[in-house]
Amino acid sequence: MTPQQLADDYLGALGRADLGAMLGLFGPGAMVDSPLYGPMPAAEFFPALFGVTRESRLTRRGLLQ
Repeated sequence: MTPQQLADDYLGALGRADLGAMLGLFGPGAMVDSPLYGPMPAAEFFPALFGVTRESRLTRRGLLQ
């Protein structure tokens, strides 16, 4: 998977609030260090995030490698 594909898959899962697709991008036991929630397991972070971002629209403007 290229960095662009990974970014597109991440933003797609985020935009759809697709927990299964999102967690499929992370390894087992992955942690997210969020400025909003602090460090959390990805399996807890993304459901919390999806609960407050249902109306968000995402646009990838660039990709740094």
